Amino acid sequence: MDTPPFPLSLPWRVGEYTFNELMRTTGMSWLLRGTDAAGVQVVGKVAMPGISSQLISDEARMLSRLKGRGPFSSYRDFVFWDSYGVMIYNFAEGVDLRGRLAEEGRLGLFHVLRIGKGVARALEVFATLHYAGGGPASVAHRDLKPANILWTPRGEIVLLDLGVGLWRGRNLPPVWSDPSTSVGSPAYFSPEQASYGGAASADPRSDIFTLGLVLWELAVGRTFYIGNSVGD
Repeated sequence: MDTPPFPLSLPWRVGEYTFNELMRTTGMSWLLRGTDAAGVQVVGKVAMPGISSQLISDEARMLSRLKGRGPFSSYRDFVFWDSYGVMIYNFAEGVDLRGRLAEEGRLGLFHVLRIGKGVARALEVFATLHYAGGGPASVAHRDLKPANILWTPRGEIVLLDLGVGLWRGRNLPPVWSDPSTSVGSPAYFSPEQASYGGAASADPRSDIFTLGLVLWELAVGRTFYIGNSVGD
């Protein structure tokens, strides 16, 4: 399926933010690079047609709760322009691990262990996060993969894209709760994600399994599972 082009002309101004560059696309959004009024670099995440801006708004709220708690995108703001909802977070310099693998083929054990420690820290925050009222949030990323892990020039890890994340209290589109629907990237599915009804049953333990698959790929240079679908 072809990715639709960003429908507006760049530069695009939204409130105090000006976006000049389309960085990349995800399965449900465009990521734009820009600056705020003070010239600080930011990223704007914009929902594609057919994707409710409410999903990105939900992600923004969760990132605001995670701010300062671990290696996550640093949430700034959520703004609207016409029918477009835009989540703003601080730009982080670096390369995602998919790009790093493309350059190097595979990574040395020291780097693999350091990356594993950084991602595990994020998953620990997911597993222990509680709402202000005391109830558990039970956050599951559900799309952990090299493309969603940023490696900064300082060797720090930043976990990206909670767009298909699952947490208590989040209202997902009905199709994502359909037992026959798979959500995420099949090559990195945990067993429960690959099973019937797995889209809605994933929890923080699913991400731990997937982290093992990611670390294996970083060390060996290829995915553990070969295929592009659950059937494969």
